[in-house]
Amino acid sequence: PYHRFYRRSFAVHSWLMLHPQSLERQLPTIVFYHGNAGNIGVRVPNAVEMYEKFDANVLLVEYRGYGESTPDHIKPTERGIKADSEAVLRFLSNHPKIDPNRIFLFGRSLGGAVAFHVADYAQQNSLPLAGIIVENTFESIGHMVDALLP
Repeated sequence: PYHRFYRRSFAVHSWLMLHPQSLERQLPTIVFYHGNAGNIGVRVPNAVEMYEKFDANVLLVEYRGYGESTPDHIKPTERGIKADSEAVLRFLSNHPKIDPNRIFLFGRSLGGAVAFHVADYAQQNSLPLAGIIVENTFESIGHMVDALLP
């Protein structure tokens, strides 16, 4: 099962692992923002573990310019990744089978900075968010770009 979030003339590819009766059971949903290397296909074993051990829905999100996000000639940028990640949260907040009060963000490496941004966006726009989990990350996308590409 996969979903594409359409933003203007391109699509952000993602996979939603949704439990049966998710809303009725008030299950949490984890948005998985991956690191710079690889794509969501590489993260499937991690997502399956979260799905099974935490009894949670999992949305694996691809960034523009990664994996099957189209068109593939669009390069990832800080501005674009932020806009795409905001669209993902709005999508989940309005999904008919997901409890919007039980959405958690998980970010690994680059994905952690994305999760920090989305948490700030949610707060500024009064969107519900249950929590944020980060692993091997840094504070912001901009700070990391400045450190790697001076």
